[in-house]
Parts: sequence; C-alpha cells; structure tokens
Amino acid sequence: MGERKWTPEQTAAIGCRGGTVLVSAAAGSGKTAVLVQRVIDILTDEEKPVSPAQVLVVTFSNAAAAQMRQRIGARFSELVAEHPENQYLQRQQMLLSSAHISTVHAFCLDLIKSNFQRLNIAPDCRLGNDKEIALLEDQVAQEVIEQCYERDEGQFAQLVELISSGRDDNAVVETLHTMYQFIRSHPFYQNWLIEKSLFYEAEVPVAQSIWGVVILDYAKSAVEYAVSMVKKALEELSGDEQMEKAYQPALESDLAQYVAVKNAIETGTWDDICCVLSQVKPQRLGTLRNYGDDGKKELVKSCRETAKNIIKKLAERQFCATEQEFLEDIAFLRPKIETLFQLVRDYDNALMEEKRRRHLMDFADLEHFAVELLAQRQNGGFQKTEIAEQLTRQFQHVLVDEYQDTNETQDTIFHCVSREDNLFMVGDVKQSIYRFRQAMPEIFLEKQHTFQDYDGQHYPSKIILSNNFRSRSQVTQSINYIFSMLMSREVGEMDYTQRESLVASAAFPPKEDAVTEVHILENQDSAVDDTFAEAIHIARQIQTMLESGYTVTGEDNILRPVEPKDICILLRSPKNKAEVYIEALSEQGISVWTDIRGGYMESVEIVTVLSLLRAVNNPLIDIHLTAAMMSAVFQFSADEMAQVRMYDRKQHLYLNCLAMAEEGDEKCRRLTQTIQRLRMVGSASPSYQLIQNIIESTGIWAVASAMSYGAARQANLQLLVQYAKEYDACGYKGLSGFLRFLDNLEERGEELEGAPAFASENNAVRVMSIHRSKGLEFPIVFLADTSKKFNLKDLSAKFLLHSYMGFACVSRDLSTRKEFTTVPLEAVRLELERSTLSEEMRILYVALTRAKEKLIITMSPKNIEKKLASFNHSLGEDKRVSPYIVREGRSYADWLLMALLYHVDAIPLCADCGARAEENVTQPESRFIFRLFRGWEEEPKAALKEKAFVSAEDPLLVNQIQSQVQWQYQNIAATRLPSKLTVSQIVQLETEGEKPLSKEPNFLKKEGMTGAQKGTAMHNFLSYACHEKGEKDLEQEISRLVSQSFLTAEEAKSLDRTAIQAYYQSPLYRRIKRAPWVKREFAFMVEMGKKELEQVIPQIGENKIAVQGIADLIFEEEGQLVLVDFKTDRTYDPGELASRYGEQLKLYAVIAQTLLEKPVKEKIIYSLYQKGEIIL
Repeated sequence: MGERKWTPEQTAAIGCRGGTVLVSAAAGSGKTAVLVQRVIDILTDEEKPVSPAQVLVVTFSNAAAAQMRQRIGARFSELVAEHPENQYLQRQQMLLSSAHISTVHAFCLDLIKSNFQRLNIAPDCRLGNDKEIALLEDQVAQEVIEQCYERDEGQFAQLVELISSGRDDNAVVETLHTMYQFIRSHPFYQNWLIEKSLFYEAEVPVAQSIWGVVILDYAKSAVEYAVSMVKKALEELSGDEQMEKAYQPALESDLAQYVAVKNAIETGTWDDICCVLSQVKPQRLGTLRNYGDDGKKELVKSCRETAKNIIKKLAERQFCATEQEFLEDIAFLRPKIETLFQLVRDYDNALMEEKRRRHLMDFADLEHFAVELLAQRQNGGFQKTEIAEQLTRQFQHVLVDEYQDTNETQDTIFHCVSREDNLFMVGDVKQSIYRFRQAMPEIFLEKQHTFQDYDGQHYPSKIILSNNFRSRSQVTQSINYIFSMLMSREVGEMDYTQRESLVASAAFPPKEDAVTEVHILENQDSAVDDTFAEAIHIARQIQTMLESGYTVTGEDNILRPVEPKDICILLRSPKNKAEVYIEALSEQGISVWTDIRGGYMESVEIVTVLSLLRAVNNPLIDIHLTAAMMSAVFQFSADEMAQVRMYDRKQHLYLNCLAMAEEGDEKCRRLTQTIQRLRMVGSASPSYQLIQNIIESTGIWAVASAMSYGAARQANLQLLVQYAKEYDACGYKGLSGFLRFLDNLEERGEELEGAPAFASENNAVRVMSIHRSKGLEFPIVFLADTSKKFNLKDLSAKFLLHSYMGFACVSRDLSTRKEFTTVPLEAVRLELERSTLSEEMRILYVALTRAKEKLIITMSPKNIEKKLASFNHSLGEDKRVSPYIVREGRSYADWLLMALLYHVDAIPLCADCGARAEENVTQPESRFIFRLFRGWEEEPKAALKEKAFVSAEDPLLVNQIQSQVQWQYQNIAATRLPSKLTVSQIVQLETEGEKPLSKEPNFLKKEGMTGAQKGTAMHNFLSYACHEKGEKDLEQEISRLVSQSFLTAEEAKSLDRTAIQAYYQSPLYRRIKRAPWVKREFAFMVEMGKKELEQVIPQIGENKIAVQGIADLIFEEEGQLVLVDFKTDRTYDPGELASRYGEQLKLYAVIAQTLLEKPVKEKIIYSLYQKGEIIL
C-alpha cells in the first residue's frame, strides 16, 4: 500500500505538538484522515511514548467513533505486519481497546458511573429514552404549574396573561419547556438565570443597554444602505430630463430625510432618533408617461422602495419605544420575568428530584453531571476540581472532532480534562448546521478569529485545510464563486475569503460536461404544483442522463456510465415532498430510495392498527369503532355502515353489531368476536403484546406487504410494537395510557419516527434532507426546491431567548389586552434572525459540497423578471452582494440569484428576462450553465386529465344558469342562525367577554387523567352506579362498572372515594333516596324562539332553534321537581360556582317544567370538590 501524500497544512495538523490547536477543515479536506493519522503518530512515537489509555478522542456520533476505532485498528494491523519485530507496536496494538474513543455523552456516562456517589444518584441510574423523558417532563410541569396556581399572589396570573394567547395556559407550558431546554446548553444554567435577570434590574438608558447597543449597530448599517440606495437612484436618473422632472424632487427629499436619520443615529439621543423617524414623510413620485426604458424605471423605483422599507421597519420595529416607554416596559416586565425564572428553577428542582427517584437521566443530565464533577463556578468562570485535575494528568492528548457543533457546556468539559498544551480541535464552522440542537458555532468562530496562524512556536494557533479531495474543479469553483459573493460575518458569521475557498485537489479524468447547471422553472400552469413540476423535471433530467450514457468516474479513475445510485436529490425540508419525487421517479421507471421517515402516525397501516386499538379500548365510542369497521381489516362499506346505524338509531354501533351478529350477519359476527377476543387478550397482556396479536391475527401484516413499499410498512408495524414495549418499560401500563400518550404527542406536534422507504434494490436514486446528507458524497447532486421560503415563524413568537441577551418578550396592556413589541424583543429578534439566516447559509454550503462531479440546482421562482430586477442594485463597494441585501433574502433561490446575476454566464439569462445586469463580476475559473424552462415541453403523465370537447355557446342555457346563480334565498338571515344549540353554548353566549384569557389551567389537560377526564369519570359513576350497593361496598360497585365497561380501569382509579363517601352521607343523598321518582341523565331537546333567546341571539326574529342538553339528576319531592347538577370544579368558593352555572340551571328549570309539566321548587349545585350543596 503506497504512502499517502499529505499537504503541508495536513502535515502540520498531524505533527503539531505543544499547544492548543484549532483545525478549520473545509468540506472534503480529509479531516477524518488527518485525525486518524494524528492518533496513529502519537501512539507509534517511541521517543515520546503515550499509552492508548492516555488519549481521549471525542466524536459526535457512535458511528463516527466506531469508524475511527476501525481505521486506527486497521492501520495498526498494517504496521505490525510491516514490522513484525517491533514489540512497541505490538504492545500498543494490544492496548488499543483502552483508548478513549467515544461520543461526548459516552465519556460523560463513564465519568458519572465512576463517581455516582458524589452526585447523589443511584448506581443503577440509566439513560431514559426521549419519549419516556418527555412524559416525565410533562407530568412534572403540570405539578409545578398547579402549585404555582395554588400559592399565587397575583404575579403568576399576570405572567400567564402576558404570554398566553387563548383561554388556557398552553403557552406557559411551552415557554417553560423551551426555556429549560435552552438554558441547559449553558454549563451553569442556574447562574445564567441570575445573570440575565439583572438586565431588568438596573435602570440603564436604552442606548446603553445590551439591547439598545445591538439595535443602534444594526440601524447604522441599515440607514447607510438606505442612503446609498437613494443616491444610486439619483445617479441612475442623472442627465435624463424626463426622469429628473418626475422623480428627482421626491428622491432628493428622501435623501435629506434619511441623512437626518443617519445623523441622529450617529450623534443624537435615542429619543432624537425616534423623533426624526416619526417625522419621515416620503413624497409621491411624479408621473412618468411614455417612457421607453422600463428597466431603468423599475431600477429607480426598486432602489427607492428598498430604502423606504428600511426606514419604515426601523420606525415601527427597532425604535418602537421612546426612552420613557422603554423604562416603563422594563418595570412592567421585571416582576413577570422574575416569576418565570423562579418557575424554571422550581421545575428544574422538581424534575431532577423525580429523575433521581426513578433512577433516570437524559443526555443533558450527562453533560451537567460531568460539569458538576469537573468544574466549580468561580468569579464568573470556573476552577477545575480534583477529578478534573486527575483526568488532566491522565490524558496526554485530547482530540475533539466536529468542534463546530459543541455547546458551551460541552466546551467546558473539554477544557476541564485538557491542558493548554494538548487540546486539538477539528471542525468546519461553514458546516455547523445543528443550532436547533443548541450547537453554538460562535465558540468555534471566536477561536478562529482570535487564534494566530500556526507557526510551530506560538499557541493557541489555527490551521486551515482548504484542499478539497472530493470534487471536480468545476464544482469547487462554482461553490467558491457563490459563497465569496454571499457569505459574510453578518450572514454566515464569517467572511468567505480566499483562505476559506476550496482548492480542488482530487484527480479526475477530463470531462467537458461537468459544469454546474442552474435550472429555472417558470411553472405557468396554475393546476400544477411547483413541487410536482420540479419533481417531474428532475425525473426527466435523470432519465435523460441514464439513457444518454452520461459518465462519472469509476473506482479505477476511468469514466463509466452513470447509475441511479450515483445520483442524490437534496431537499431542505422533505416532509410531504419526498413522496412527490419518489412518485415522479417511479413514473420514469427509475429505482428510488429515501430515508425520510415523517408521517408515521398518518401511514395507512398505523392508522388501521390504532383505529382497532381504540375500538378495543372502548367499543362504545362510535367514531373509533367506525374507523375500525371501515378499515382494511373488516371492510364495511358505506351502505353496510348505514344498515348498522339504522338497526337502532338510539343505540351504540357496537350494540347494534352484537344484535345483528346474533341474527346471522357474518361481518358483524367477525367484528364483535374479534373485539371481544382482543379485549380478553388486552386485559391480561401488556399493550405491546396486544398490538402484536392484532398484527398477526387480523391480516394487517399481509395487507401491508401487498401495498407499495410493503417492507417499510411492515417495519412500521414492528416499530409500533417496539414503541409500546418502550412505553410499558417506562412503568406506564395499560392500553388507555399508551393511546393517550400517542394523542399527546400529536397535540404537541411531535412525531414518532417511521421506517425508511427502501427501494427494491441498492442501485437507486437517493432522496434525502440536506441534514441527513452531511458527511456523505455523491457523483451527481440535484439541489431541489430552493425557492422554498425559510422557516422564520419562530422569530414571530411572543418570547425569544438568546445566549447573551437573555430573555425578551412582548408587553401587554392587561386592561385592554393589547400586545406591544418591546426594545428587548426587537433586539433579540434581530440577532436571532441573523443567526437563523447564517445557519441557512451554512446548510446551503453543506448541500452544494456533497457533489463530486456534477451539481444541478433547480428553482421555481415567481416572476423571475421582477426578482432579477430587484437584485440589480445589490452589489457593494467590495463587488460582493451587500450583507444587508443578503439578509433580506428569504430562500436559497433568492441568494443564488443575487450572486449569479453578476456572473458573466448570466448575461443571456438577464437579457431573456429583461433584467439589466450592467455590473458583471467575471470569474474565468468558474462557469455556470443557465437553463430557463417556461411552461411544459410536454404534459406530465401524472398531470394528464380528460379534456372535454367544447361546444358552441347556448344563449338559453346561459340565461338559465345566470338566473339560478343570481337567485337569493328570501329568508337569508335565518341561514346564519345555528339550527341547534346546547344549553352550555347558550350560557357561554350570555357570558361572552367576561372570561380571563387563562380560565382553565393547562395542568388539567395534559398527560395522565386530565381534570376534564376525571370529571367525566365521576359523572359516569354517579350516572351508572347502583348507589344502594355503592353505599354498602363502594369498591365492589366500582369493579362492577369496570367489568361492564361503564368505566375503564384508569377512570376507576381516578375516582375520588372520599368525595363519593361524603355524597353518600349528605342530606341531599338522603332526600334522593326518599324520592318517589328519580331521573338520572335527563336528556332533552326542545324548540325555543324569540321569547327565550332574544337576549342571546338578537337576530333570531320569528325563527326557532333546537336546544338540547342533559340534566345530571331530577327527582320529585312533594309533587314538585328538584334539579341537581354535579360539579367537580376545583374551587372552594360557592359563589364562583353559583355565578358560573346559575344561568345554565335556570334554563334547565324552564325546560324541565315545560317537558315534565311540574314546577321546579329547587335548583341545587352539588360540589364534589367542596363536598356540599349550593342551593340557588
């Protein structure tokens, strides 16, 4: 095996010793090979012997750690074979297993297991799975929030009002979870809360606050750009008398006003800036008639519009408050933020205590327990503990891979176990794409900006690996051009200079058709979706490549015909789109593979099993039983369902099925027997065994195998069994609980991961997300769907978090409930927008650098002519696209067009689109092919529709249609009235507007039996129980209700026995026992009109509305009626219950008197929570 030739930079990275070194390794630069060779050189150096146990190598995936172990082991085997006499090599090879090569979490886990006694955790503490931890977090959050409600003295309620948007506290729970996850990326997160709360303590002038500094810095560059845009417009019209007459007065007025804003920002106070901005009043442009140069006209107007939008945004957003208003906002927010931060502390304490009790940890716990063992907080920094000092002495070399994806907590761990002379960090900040996992690329960037270039003597130092051993020069040159035009410290968090440029260093045979292509699709058919159009286009391009014998380089460095496995289609967000590409490729007969695993809960096979599970859990719920009956398992048709329904319209479907089965209906017999059998299985087996039984016994397995991607569907079914098994293993038992767990996942917008859709063979085109492609490479890459807008909706949230600027949120006038943005929120939004766009820039870099030999970019922009014209003025003085304009881009297509507009190869495209690319940046080493597709060359197969023959117009028919279309119903007002209302809805209409935003705490709605579900269970008991038996033996009566399916086991467990016993001892119960006539669950439906409902529905007129409801209990006493309503509301205030439900009982009384023809003598609310009655 020949010796590998290393570049000078690689040689330096492999051999440098004696100080901290950061290696910035560009895509395809061989960083993994460098890292492996460095470890081998360290372990084979007999002059400075190092045991494998003295080397710590940290990677960020188990697969990467395994691959590194394998590479090092294989290289040692080669060395030992070459030098069999070398005993040192043999000894090192034997000790290789003692080398610490692992993920950061595996290292932390080993450290914790060795020191568990110092952490007050059990020795058998285990790592919980994500879903188990999520369930526990929800449970603890409910408990903590409930405690806050119980002890609230006003501030917590105001916090809920501030961040909630509806009539519950969902936003509070979401805020709690988001904050907790965010702060745990910091090593001493409790101190983070203290530090950031101080921002709201001191009354610092807004311009000197951490938020004001950010806004002023942004405003300065923004206004400078606005001024430059107006000047550019004036230059454009200079000498053109017609345009000067129409446009120059307004533009000169704009310029004077914008210069005044610029001066205020540079020399004035905050209030001066607010005042000047509020006085900006752009003049109207004059009329420019019969002007021949539309391109010039659009350029001037576009420059002016850009400048106007900049100033408008500053006035409305960044300078949204004066100095005094800022101080008022801070004073208003201070107590709410203190309350929120205390809530987070309480949640942290409660959650950690519950985890300790259950012997559980999550991944963040691993990192923080490690920090607790290794570091002590000291004077704003940290000091190493004795354990850290021991590890520092043990490890002679500490190497960290993918350093750009570390967070602050992990960085602290690495510095605790290393010295100033032995830390070696490798990464590429341009490929840092995991900020959503709390990665902090700024840690890498700070070192890259401050470390000096490596010279072998001075440390800390940096080495840049820019040689690319992956891609053809045509690919690297196009990438270099694009990012040299776009990437900057403002967007991308670094300047893409010559040092960062890729240097093509791979050997490829010559090839003329490897130039990067940009395909611009103008889909002019509104009936064809852009995603579908792009998918069809790419499928055709691939088909052409395969059929024409397009070549790529084989293993022997000789060109060979391309195969499907050589091609990858990359999507930024493949959810609901990958399937379109799969179908388009399949239509062309091209084998395709994808690992996109979304939509698991919506897949046919899972929906089928879950519908049957829900029917088994409670067959008396018609909607669930209907889904099961009409599934592929039982195959009831719509007509057959109607027959079952009509058998007895008042009965549950299941009871009708039982009756029809006895009469010989075969389908009903099979359905009821299957459900009865499965209920028996479920009563004696855990949920995962029940699911396995369903899969095996109902034919679902065979049905799934016969569908498209049958293997993947069968894998999905097995995954469902596994998910249920994991749920049971967490200590949560029962089918009801598992189904509720799935429902809660859906409510939170979370998804279980499904199986990948495998192709029938390995030789298949890949369709994958850009994130999943990181670390991979493909001869041909199609980057598709680049016109998709960036997802910036999180920036519109009511609260935002930033590592350095802390917490920011809206302000609110609690009397009017109006929300207002704040200076802190706008400042944090600016920085998060910049960070988010920088992340998108890096994701684009990752996507483009996956290509080895051919890169094809597709886009479907709307109105390409107007878009190109809007970018015509985007060049800065450095001949790069202005960072401000890049920041305004909202898709990859926007960015790519900004950059490519000024390439010499784009001149024909600009001419075709009517754009004026007068400033061309020529790049002789980079070439692009632009292809503009307008409409369809031929109609796509999947879009073919039957075309109707068009006959001559029939005037009589036209008149008839017009007459029918123009006809109006005379009693149109009645159609806007509800045909039916419940009593509760009527009462709600009467009290509309009186409820606070957060009437029902969210802890009543989450995992476990919610408050509503417990209340329903109690009502079911009161309705269906034989109370004479219950009075004698309550538990036996509850068991009877469970056995007869009136209650589930979990509902029975939730019943408040004390409240029931108190009811049995109450005077009201004794009155009911003596009554000659008692009616429980009295259901009614009556018609009501103007007399009863006019106050609620003023427009009712002479119309009637059906009113329905169910009264809990009515009994007769002395020839009159007593109306009883049972309530489980958690309140000790009788007046609150009377106020809340009094109107409802009044309406019940009116209806009962009408229907039963007896007067109502008494209306009673019986509170099970207060264990007493309230007489109205």
